Amino acid sequence: MVTRVLKFTPHRHGVVRLSDSGRRWPGTDSIAGRGISVRFFRQQATANLMEQTAVVLDIDGVLVDVADSYRRAIVESVRRVYGEAVGREAIQPLKNAGGFNNDWLVTDAISLYVLAGEAGFEQDVPTFADGIAEAGGGLEGTKTVLEAELSAADYETVIDRWEPDRLRTVFQALYLGSDRFAELEGEEPPFDADGYINDEPVLVDSETLDKLTDY
Repeated sequence: MVTRVLKFTPHRHGVVRLSDSGRRWPGTDSIAGRGISVRFFRQQATANLMEQTAVVLDIDGVLVDVADSYRRAIVESVRRVYGEAVGREAIQPLKNAGGFNNDWLVTDAISLYVLAGEAGFEQDVPTFADGIAEAGGGLEGTKTVLEAELSAADYETVIDRWEPDRLRTVFQALYLGSDRFAELEGEEPPFDADGYINDEPVLVDSETLDKLTDY
């Protein structure tokens, strides 16, 4: 028995596109969930005599709206570790710069920005993000910009004060909450937290999932 895996991925206007090996076809059927339209097709998926079809649904932005909880965790992690708050508007320009494949890395970049500001770095976030993009994106681009703009001594101080492991731990505790943190991380959380994950709106209803499961 051979299984063909078809992945649903977000598309514009709340539509989720079905893809197989990078190809896409027009949907021939749809199941409307809450705020989401799942489009799929009947005959093409079995055209090569496949006996089973596995449907893989992404979670972030497809099944669950995680945008607010992740951004809350980024801002609060920086505040708890360094005592300085940044607005959520600082996050998107960094994401747009590219190279930040998860929100831990965005948290690191904002932390470096905050620490650099204490050392005299004066760029606003959009300018900083543009420089990161021009330097190749991600943390390496972040470091390149700061190294060019700060004195060698100040840059070294910023890097020495940066605590990526602690930031990750705080982020996880805030996002997961105490119980999930202990279960997934295998240690006690650094503080008690309810977990932002519990506030995430579900985008797809149980009826939609049942129909997909039974299809």
